[in-house]
Amino acid sequence: MTEGDSFSEAVREAYHTHAFNAWTWFLKGELVEEDVSGELYNYERSLLPKTTLKGKNHRVKADTNSWCFTLRGPWVDRWTEYNESEDETSVFTHGRRVIERLQGIQLGGESCQQSK
Repeated sequence: MTEGDSFSEAVREAYHTHAFNAWTWFLKGELVEEDVSGELYNYERSLLPKTTLKGKNHRVKADTNSWCFTLRGPWVDRWTEYNESEDETSVFTHGRRVIERLQGIQLGGESCQQSK
C-alpha cells in the first residue's frame, strides 16, 4: 500500500504503535519523532527512507507544513494508543475497535502485535 501524508504544523499527541511496518520518504518540511523512552529523532527531506516498525511506540510532530510518501506493509490484528491523561493504553483491532484497555504505557512489541 502506498500513501501520501501531509502534516500541517500538527502533532499526534498520543503515543501509538502501528498495525504495519512502514517506510517513509520525507519530501518537504521537518518532523520530530519522540519514542516512549523520551528519545527525539529529527527528520527532513532525504533520499533514504525512515523505517518505522509496527511495534515502535512513538508520537510525531510537524514543525512546518510537511509532506511524506509512505509504503506500508501487511497489517496485523492489534496495535496500541496511549492516553496520557488517563494513564491507559487501548489495544485496537480492525476498524479501530478497542479490544482491551491496559493500565499505564505499553512498550509495544509482539504482545500487542499478533498476526492474522
